Amino acid sequence: MNPSLIHILTNSSPKEISRLYFSYKKAFLNFGKKHKTEADIIIDIYKEAFVVLRKHCIQGKLNQIKGSIKPYLFGIGKTMLSNYQEDSTSPDLQFSSTDSKFVEVELDAPITLSKEQKVLHQFFGTLGERCQEILILFYYRGLAIEEIADRPGYENITVVKNKKSLCTQQLKNLNAGIENEIEFQGNLKRITEDHDSQNFRLLLSDIESKGPIHEKRKKKIKWWLVLALILVIITLVYFLKYHTEILKQIT
Repeated sequence: MNPSLIHILTNSSPKEISRLYFSYKKAFLNFGKKHKTEADIIIDIYKEAFVVLRKHCIQGKLNQIKGSIKPYLFGIGKTMLSNYQEDSTSPDLQFSSTDSKFVEVELDAPITLSKEQKVLHQFFGTLGERCQEILILFYYRGLAIEEIADRPGYENITVVKNKKSLCTQQLKNLNAGIENEIEFQGNLKRITEDHDSQNFRLLLSDIESKGPIHEKRKKKIKWWLVLALILVIITLVYFLKYHTEILKQIT
C-alpha cells in the first residue's frame, strides 16, 4: 500500500481525508445501486467501511497490501453490504464476476464493552480534548511519548509525559472502582479504540455534510473568473466612453 495513503488515514488533516473519502464514494454508490440498495444505506455502509479501513491501517493490516487502496476498501464494503442484506428482508446478493477483484476482508466482531468499560468510557468523555488525544495516541494508536511529542501542538517529551500521567490519574480518580492496574490498562485501550472510531465517524459525517472540498474550490475559481470578466468589461466600457468623448472634442 502506498505509504502516503497510510499516512493520510492515520495522521492527516480533514482536508486530505476528505479528498480520499470522496475519491471512491461515487464508484461505491454505483456499486451499491447495482445491487439494488438505497442510496442512504450505501452511504452509511461506505462511511463505516472507511472507519474500518482506517482501523485496519492503524493496526498495520494494510502494510503488506499491494496496489491500490480501492480493492481493500470495496472488499470491506462488499462484506458489509452482504451482511446488511442478510439482516434485512432483501433478497440475497448476487455479486458479479467483476466484483471478485475486491479483496476478501474478514471483519472484526463489533466492540462490546463490559460494565466496567462502559463506566470508564463515560468518564473518559468528561476529560479535556488534549487529555483524550494523548491517551488515544498512547493506548490505542500505540505511539511512544517521544512520537507524541514530535506531533504538531506538543512542546516536548517532558510536557507530554507529565500531561499523560496527569490525565491517567484524573481518570483513575473519577473511576474509583478500579481493581488493578493491568485491568485498568486493558480497559483503557479498549475504550480509547472506541472513542477514536467514534471521533472518526463524526469527522466523516461532517465531511459528508460539507461535500467535496475540491468541487467547492472549482466553483470558487469559476466565480472569481466571472467577477474578473465583469471587471474587465466595466473597465473596457469606461475606456471606450472616455476615448469617444475625446474624439468628439477633437472633431
